[in-house]
Amino acid sequence: MNISCLDFETQWQLLQEENRRLIAKTAQLQQRLNNLASDPEMQDLFCQKDDLLKQAKECKVLIHAHQYAIDGRLRFIEQRVKALTNGRMKKHLDNFLAKSKKRLKVLIKDQESTDVIQKEMELIWQIEGPIVVVSVFLGVKNQQSQLEMTIAEGFLQNIFAKIECIDKRYQQAKKSLKDLLTQAEEQKILSHKSILEWATQSKDHLFWVIQKECSCKGEAISFYKNRWPSDNFFDVFDRCDSGFEPMPNGQRSRKRQSELPEIALSQVKTDCVRPWKLLLVSGTLDSGRSLSLKREEFLREIQSLLPNNVGGLNIGALYDRLIGLTELDLHQRQLLTKIVEDELHGWQRLRIGKYRILILIDEDCRQIKFLPCKKGHEPYSR
Repeated sequence: MNISCLDFETQWQLLQEENRRLIAKTAQLQQRLNNLASDPEMQDLFCQKDDLLKQAKECKVLIHAHQYAIDGRLRFIEQRVKALTNGRMKKHLDNFLAKSKKRLKVLIKDQESTDVIQKEMELIWQIEGPIVVVSVFLGVKNQQSQLEMTIAEGFLQNIFAKIECIDKRYQQAKKSLKDLLTQAEEQKILSHKSILEWATQSKDHLFWVIQKECSCKGEAISFYKNRWPSDNFFDVFDRCDSGFEPMPNGQRSRKRQSELPEIALSQVKTDCVRPWKLLLVSGTLDSGRSLSLKREEFLREIQSLLPNNVGGLNIGALYDRLIGLTELDLHQRQLLTKIVEDELHGWQRLRIGKYRILILIDEDCRQIKFLPCKKGHEPYSR
C-alpha cells in the first residue's frame, strides 16, 4: 500500500501498527519455542519415547540373560572335559552333583512344581550323562538362545530407530520455530528501520515526530544526523519555535501555535548537543569521578582508579558496554536488569565475565554512574 498520499498521522499509525504486529508475532513465536516441550503433540511423542525406552531396557535384559546362559553352558562343557583329567575339577563336580541330588529329594518331598523338579533332574543328568550327548544337548540349547538373542537385538535396533525419529521430529519442530523467530525478528528490525527512515526523510517528518513526543524521538534525531550529515539540522528546532506545521504531498504549510512544550523542546535541543558523562563511583552515595568518552583516555584513566578487588576486569569490554548504553534509546536502557534492594533503588546491573557492574542512569543530566564489583559481592537482583 502506498502511504505517501496519506497525512502524517495516518502514515505514522500504519507504520506503528505493522511494528506492533511484528513485535506481537515475535513474542508469540518466542513463547511457542519456550513451551515447545509442553506442546500436546510433543508430549505425545515424549510418552511414546518413554515407552520405547522401557522396551529397550527389557530387550537389553533379555539379551544379557541369553548371553549369560550361552557362556554358562560353554563353561560347563569345559568343566566336564577338564574333569576327565583333573582330579580337583572332578571332585568339584561330584560335590555339586551330591548337593543337587539332595536338593531334588527335598523338592519331591515338598511337592514342588513339575517344572522346578524337571530342571533339577536335567541338571543332574548334565553332570552324570555321557559328555558327548550332554555337549550336543547344550549346543542345541545355545543355538536356540543365540537365535532368540538375535531376534531381540533386531527388535532393539528397531526401537532405537523409532527413538531417533522422535528426536529428529522434535529437533525439526524446534528448528522450524527458531527459523520463524529469526525471520520475525529480522522483519521487526526492518519495520523499526522503516519507521526511522520515514521519520527522517525530510525536516517536515522529523519536526512532526518531535512535536508528537514519539518514543523514538531521540533515535530519530540521531538517525537524521547520520542520514543527512551536511543538512542544517537545527532548522527543525527553529520551526518548532515559529509554530510551523508540515503538510504532506508538497502542500503549502501554515503556521499554528506549537503544541510542543518549551521545556520539551529545549530538552531535545540540549540532548542533541550535550554528550553523555561516565562517572566511576566508589559507593552509591559517591558523586563519582568523570572519565573521558575517548577509548584510549578512558582505559588509561580507569586503570589507575579501579579498586584492587576488580583488578581482573576487562576494561575494554566495560568501555564498549558503557558507550553502547549511550547509543540506546530510553526504552532500551529501561529494560536493563534492575536491583531489588531498597537501598539501591534505581540502580541497574550489567555483567562482564565474572564481574557485575552496578549502574545508575540519569536521563535528565545524561550521565551514567557505574560501580564494578565481583560476582557474589553485589546485592541480589532480578
